[in-house]
Amino acid sequence: MDRLNLLLPYENKWVALNRNRTKVVADSDDLKNLDKKLKKLKAKNVIISWILPFNASYSPNAK
Repeated sequence: MDRLNLLLPYENKWVALNRNRTKVVADSDDLKNLDKKLKKLKAKNVIISWILPFNASYSPNAK
């Protein structure tokens, strides 16, 4: 499965991915709840990321 298909259901959410980025371990609308879920699952060595809307763009230098 490609990453876009993997992440499509998690648009506008926080996700925790396994280290090789092939599986979503947990997701949440906010970072605090994601942390709680990860502690409950005893998940370690995950990559945490915010999934931007797929129809949006991001430019850190835009004024």
